[in-house]
Amino acid sequence: MCGELGYPCSAHEIVERFSHFLDREDHFVLVAADDSDIPVGWIHAFIAQRVETDAFVEIGGMVVSEEYHGAGIGTQLLGKAEEWAKSQKVRMIRVRSNIVRERAHDFYKRAGYKHTKKSHVFQKSLQGF
Repeated sequence: MCGELGYPCSAHEIVERFSHFLDREDHFVLVAADDSDIPVGWIHAFIAQRVETDAFVEIGGMVVSEEYHGAGIGTQLLGKAEEWAKSQKVRMIRVRSNIVRERAHDFYKRAGYKHTKKSHVFQKSLQGF
């Protein structure tokens, strides 16, 4: 499913990455499965601490398999993350979405999220590891 977001990786890599979050109280991970217990979606959210703002929950990633779009799974995952955010006494939840993901933008707007800013992402590979 990560490949559907543009981040292809193996199941082993996903298990390894999820393992870093599962025991942390400041992270929330939920996997949705079909009737055969096959994963069809997931969401990862975490509490973000910044110097310049109050703490907020950020959705680090969410994906639902293409064949399950429109089945309400994304709405349920998002709702569970929002419930978790409230349980953490955090007043704001944010999500970043690539500018080309117009269907995702519409989904978040329907869920009550407001588009608040545009930004650029810069990254640099660090050599020597």
